[in-house]
Formats: sequence, structure tokens, C-alpha cells
Amino acid sequence: QFCRYKLCLAVGMNTNWVLTEEEKKQKFEGRVKRKRKSEDQDEENICNSLAGIASCINEEEMLEVKDLVKTSGYFEMSKVNDMETSLIRDIIRMIAFRHPLPVNSQKQLKEVLNKRFRKIAKRLQEFQMLSFKDREEILTQNIPYLVEMQICTIFHPSLVWREQLIPLMGLQEVDKLESKLKSMNIAGLDDLQVPYSHMFSQPTKQNTRQLQETVKDIGSWAQDACENVLISLVQLFCPDMLNLMERRRVEEIQTKFAVLLQKYLKQRHQTEPCVSVSRFASGLNLVNKCKEMHKMVGRLEERK
Repeated sequence: QFCRYKLCLAVGMNTNWVLTEEEKKQKFEGRVKRKRKSEDQDEENICNSLAGIASCINEEEMLEVKDLVKTSGYFEMSKVNDMETSLIRDIIRMIAFRHPLPVNSQKQLKEVLNKRFRKIAKRLQEFQMLSFKDREEILTQNIPYLVEMQICTIFHPSLVWREQLIPLMGLQEVDKLESKLKSMNIAGLDDLQVPYSHMFSQPTKQNTRQLQETVKDIGSWAQDACENVLISLVQLFCPDMLNLMERRRVEEIQTKFAVLLQKYLKQRHQTEPCVSVSRFASGLNLVNKCKEMHKMVGRLEERK
């Protein structure tokens, strides 16, 4: 929470806009008694104030964001070179025959994602500037949260199986897989969606709703590659609960990417300043949600 608070300050938010639980209670209880017209005006004033804090992203910054997307390998056409043949076969069975991914393949897939994020981090100039100890601390502690974030994006409610697998395998490999499945006369591919329970641990009934809501909240946030990469970098360089030698430097790196994200969102939502502000706040909240998701998944895996 303190990390999120500091990021809000970094983009110029007034400390009075960061409410305590008691202040939130008073604020929302009071709203019930207000007229709707007054509420709308208050919200509009706040949004306009927040939206005016940072400028839109400039050309030089946009080029940097595009370079970061390229470094991430987001649009690589083939991504299967680091995947075991057995894992690829199990993914094909999952699509063709609706078979859940075996536990061993679930672990393999997470290991693949973990290694990918480590490689991406090591390519970043900001990461290379850190001490060896801090680099290892970030890789060990924060990469697992990035893995959970990546997994959640696979299960965006609007995605069908093709779009779900492209981030894992690449467009070229998914095209090959689709052609193979159609040659086998596999039916129902057009609107097939792979549920979370087919790829990862099935939660108990009482935890199903909470997990599904968390997956949806995380997975549906990013609307394009730039947002996906920038929020991932905010997560990667989150200094909370880390044993760092140069905490200030890590905080500055995280703030840099948070400011780029805020500017990018403002550019995307120029005609809707409230949307820009709201999405930035919810994006920062993903840092905590990914940690919650990691804990939930950890508890499920302990029960196996």
C-alpha cells in the first residue's frame, strides 16, 4: 500500500486524495445524502485536477515504450523454442480434446514463463545498473508475481483459445496448430475458450469465486501491448518487502515506469480524463492483486 501511495505522489497527486479507511467511510456515507448532481460535479473536478498533473506521453518517451515492448518479445512470431515437446503435446490435447493440462505440464509452463521474465529483466538497462544482490532479490521475489500476471491475461473473458495461446506460443505457432486441428476435423474451435481450471489448479468450491474474480481483475486490465509491458515493469521493480541495498534506486526505476504508464494512459484517454485516472489507479492496484493471486495459488498447490 505504501508503494502505491508513493507512486501516486510521484505523478503529483495531492496527499489529501489518498484517504484513510475512516475517511473513506465518512466520504461514501456522506454521498448517500448528497444530490447526484453535486456528486457528479465533485468527481469531475477531481478527475480534471488529476488529469492535469502529467502531460501526455511525448514522441521520445513513446519510442522508449515501443523499444520496451520489443525487448519483451511481446510480438515474437514463435515462442516454443524454450518449451518441452511434452508440454506442447499436452497443450494440443487440451485444445483438441478438452483435456486439463497435467500437473507436471502446469509446473513446466510456469517454469518457462519464469525463465522468460528473467531473460527480459536482464536485458533492461535499468536492471543492469543495479547491484548483483538487488538484481537477484528482484528476480527471486518479484518474478513469481509477474508469472501470475501473465497467466491471468490468458483468461481475459473476451479471448478465445487462439488469442489465449499467442502470448505463450507466438502467432506463427498458433496458426500452425489451428491448421493441424482443422485438418483433424476438430469441431467447436471458433468459440472455444480455455478455462483456468483446464490449465492450472482447480480451487475448492469456497475459493472458486474469489480466484475467478481475481483472475478477471488482473487479466482484463491491460488493453494493449504497451500497457501490458509498462504495468509488468511497475510490478518487476516493486521494492515492497524486498531486502535491497539500493532501495532508493529501485524506487526511482519503478516510479519512472509508473509515470510513463500514467502519461500513456492520458494519451489514450484524452477525451475521458476520469477514465485515465481510474485506470492508472486500478493498474497500480494490480501489484497487490498479483501478490494475492500468488498466495492463493500457493495454498492450492500445497493441498496437492
